[in-house]
Amino acid sequence: MSNRTTSAAWVKGICGLFEHEGLDVQDLFGEAGMCLADLDNPDMRCPTEKVSRLWNLAVQRSRNCMIALSRPPSSSLANFDVIGYAMMSCPNLLASLECLVRYLRVVSEAATLVLREEGDAVSIEMTLCGGGDSVPRQRYEFDTLTLLSFLRWISQRDILPRFVEFDYPPPAHPRRYEEAFQSPVRFDAAANRLVLSAADLRLPLPTHNPALEKFHAQFAGQRLIRLDNRRISRKVSDLIAGKLLGCEPRREDIARLLCLGDRTLRRRLEDEGTSFKKILDETRRELARQYFAQRRYSVGEIAYMLGFADQGTLFRACRRWFDVSPKQYQARYEA
Repeated sequence: MSNRTTSAAWVKGICGLFEHEGLDVQDLFGEAGMCLADLDNPDMRCPTEKVSRLWNLAVQRSRNCMIALSRPPSSSLANFDVIGYAMMSCPNLLASLECLVRYLRVVSEAATLVLREEGDAVSIEMTLCGGGDSVPRQRYEFDTLTLLSFLRWISQRDILPRFVEFDYPPPAHPRRYEEAFQSPVRFDAAANRLVLSAADLRLPLPTHNPALEKFHAQFAGQRLIRLDNRRISRKVSDLIAGKLLGCEPRREDIARLLCLGDRTLRRRLEDEGTSFKKILDETRRELARQYFAQRRYSVGEIAYMLGFADQGTLFRACRRWFDVSPKQYQARYEA
């Protein structure tokens, strides 16, 4: 089991969709190895592998591979937990998205969002970590549609994407996707992303309130601190990221920075279902995604920033992470 989790609030939103589709959510949770009653605890976190299992079971039970395109019957504000209120208080949607990126781990440690301005448009690229399991495409569809629906709700405008892209093959009925997103949808793309008009994102929000924006941002920051304090694995990942430049950090060095013994650190990581080696690999993989996406670094520079001894080691790692070479992965973003 990985150390990546999703908030109870987000999983509740998934449950709302399943209930709307007539599925037995209690039974689904039991088979996925989860307890539905635990979602009433706001501090509850669900491992990313179990969230994927929940989606796979829902697709099997409903016999509907496009179940994620069904819109939930109520507002998606609750899905975003305290971050939703912070987003609503921002001056515009671009600031709201930047707020979401800043505090995203409160909603999900399994998700990464990268905002990129592309001329008169803004791309929102999403990456989901499945831990040891593959991520069902329905997770990408639900998360992207829920985000778009929330942006429409807080702006009180019918925001129409320029286009939506997914990195998997086209389904049997692509028109259903265009109807759900109200935009062109492309498949077999380099990444999973939502592309919106920059002008739409800069229009003022009717719910903007500077005082509430500051208050909710402070509250979101406190939630982030609470989350980080609970998980030693997150602290290890952050320390590794800061120590990778030109060398590979050792577990005993990270333990010393945490004022822990090497054995104690190993045991606490085992209690969270992970290991130093696994966190090191996951941290490198996520940083590699970010460095390649920025399109500013050569393969040699990225190898150095990830603490690899040479480009050959990065080549083998990219093959293992992404099934392509560094040059091929970099070409996805250059295209």
